[in-house]
Amino acid sequence: MVIVGMIVALVATFATRAWNPIGDSIVGLRERATASSELRLAVEYLREDFGGAAEVAEETGEKLLIRREAAVAFVAGVPSGTADPGIRYWLDEDRLVRRDLWSRDEFVVARKVGSFQITRFHGIEYRVALTAGADSDQRTITLAWVQ
Repeated sequence: MVIVGMIVALVATFATRAWNPIGDSIVGLRERATASSELRLAVEYLREDFGGAAEVAEETGEKLLIRREAAVAFVAGVPSGTADPGIRYWLDEDRLVRRDLWSRDEFVVARKVGSFQITRFHGIEYRVALTAGADSDQRTITLAWVQ
């Protein structure tokens, strides 16, 4: 009986040790998939807002301000003839936040965003680079808006 107990204990020990690398691999896959999905969400929100943009500006502290075309602003609830205060994006720790300055709606667009960099070229083009993922599997996407 003692010998059978020892054999069962050895088999259980080997099984748990064999499972450890498999479990770590699964966790890594889940983290990469989450980072990719979050990055995709951020890109889609920015593309939608860039599509209706009349003006883009960088504010202090790596904040992006997007002012909408009059028709797009009207659909968003801004009265006709009123200047659109815009939409502001910024990185809060690892969360990309979007705030509509007219409706005051604010929400987290994506989590686990590593960087949010805004670059202006020749005064007419803005590029926004988003980075997400772990060090070994970082992904960067750059969006451009030209006036």
